[in-house]
Amino acid sequence: MAAAMSAKGEPPFREFLVLFAHHNMYFNMRFQELEALARLVGVDREQLYGEAEPPTALSASPLALVRLPSEAAAKKLCERAVLIKAVLEVWSVGKTCKEAVDQALAQGPEVRKQRRKFTAPPTTLQIRVEAFGRTLTMEEKGNILDLLKPLFEGDEAVDLRSPETMLWALEEHQHRSNEKTHQGPRTSEPARVILGRQVAGGRSVNKKLKDGDKCFFHRYDLSQRAVLGPTTLENELAFIMANCALARPGCCGMDPFCGTGGLLVAMGHFGVQLFGGEIDIRVVKGWRIAYTKNKDAVLEAAKSRGLAVGSAGTAAAADPPKSRDGVMSM
Repeated sequence: MAAAMSAKGEPPFREFLVLFAHHNMYFNMRFQELEALARLVGVDREQLYGEAEPPTALSASPLALVRLPSEAAAKKLCERAVLIKAVLEVWSVGKTCKEAVDQALAQGPEVRKQRRKFTAPPTTLQIRVEAFGRTLTMEEKGNILDLLKPLFEGDEAVDLRSPETMLWALEEHQHRSNEKTHQGPRTSEPARVILGRQVAGGRSVNKKLKDGDKCFFHRYDLSQRAVLGPTTLENELAFIMANCALARPGCCGMDPFCGTGGLLVAMGHFGVQLFGGEIDIRVVKGWRIAYTKNKDAVLEAAKSRGLAVGSAGTAAAADPPKSRDGVMSM
């Protein structure tokens, strides 16, 4: 979509499509996280949605049309979002695939020339045809690909494993239907069809790809932690909370009930200066009420804190490390 300079002389905004991951537990928090991360790239809520009605958690749609100043801003969103799967540059929107293709063609030769930079050889591409609200058959996907042919010159290089350009054709159907899915696939017409180019990926959009976009927060997964407590905060929820709190370098973060530090780990990843408190020393020290989850992580943590490691692979207490000012470091 064409960008337009605002009346206030602000940078031009372009239209993007945010594709959310359909998380079983935290899907309703997707807009809070999106709006918080948009603030970090200098886009407030009013600018983000433009004249459109801001979406709410009551919406069942995994898609959201937003306005951002650049692809760089879209990439920054994906770099730290938990619930964003990908961000697409919107090429056109229609009620049917043919209408969306016609709108893309009607934008003129100059726009087509700009888009050609991302599809001309030797650049490789892949076209993903997806639907939300129903399942497309292989025949239907083939028909959609045939409708997309006028957008291309015919000499494009296709790579289904590691494409340099990822194009999407997305159908969105009503998420509530009287059709019984056990009687066969739904046959409803789409509410809208969106064509676009992926400019940023957060969560992996294809887990089969070895070099696909990986979730940065997976390395902090609870299975990788040395010690867990009875109420250790779930890893993804901790990062969502840190994003909603606009955690960033130069900020201070305080968790007065830190336990085993689930929230502190997430805030620390984003460079926040941390403070924590806990009434139960057993949880902090990993005694009795807490339990060892990952033996290798325990040994690594012990070595980093100057604790002796026994022949059986257990950590033995040693003198606690001292900081330069003589205060014990924890």
